[in-house]
Order: sequence, then C-alpha cells, then structure tokens
Amino acid sequence: MALFKIFKDETGKYRFFLKSNHNQIIFTSRGYSSRLICFNYIQLIKKFALKDEKYERHISLNESPYFEFKVSKNKVIGISEKFISKNVMENIIAMIKTNANEAKIDSITYSI
Repeated sequence: MALFKIFKDETGKYRFFLKSNHNQIIFTSRGYSSRLICFNYIQLIKKFALKDEKYERHISLNESPYFEFKVSKNKVIGISEKFISKNVMENIIAMIKTNANEAKIDSITYSI
C-alpha cells in the first residue's frame, strides 16, 4: 500500500515522502516549519497528482533529468532526485500519479 510519511529532519524542518505500493520512496518534499503545513501539502499532492502540468521537468547542469512538483507557478512542494534518464524520471512521475491519490498518511511523525 502506498503511504505518505512525515518526518522531522536534522535541521528541525518537517518533510514528507511518498512510498509506492512496492515500498520504494518515489517523492520527498521540501522542508516546512510545521507538521500541519506538511499535511496540507500532502493533500495538495493527492489532489493534483494526476495533472501532468504540475510536474515541471528540467535538465540539470550535468544533464540529468529531474522535476519539480508545483501547485502554482511559484509554489514548489518538492524537487525530485536527479535521474539517469528521462525514461526513469517519467516512470517515477507515472508511479506518483498512480499511488498518491489512494496513499494513506501515516499518523506517526518520525525524526531523523
């Protein structure tokens, strides 16, 4: 089962990640000041995951593809890792689209 997990990182920021049905972390958010903000952004990911225009695709300086998930023009929820190919990136985006809407939200907040 796909699952969102919220955690507090070493700098004290709250982040979340999405694990796929195969237990693979497929997306990690930016850091936020509260658990509630993380929860609200998870709801936005769930709401907009199927909208392809929310995935802004880029190529890094070393020519690795990556994407930003944006809920508006200037509001980035998270930035993906750098991928070895565009196909791998597109597969991860497809996994997010497939998993996010039905994913449960873990009630425990973890710390790193």
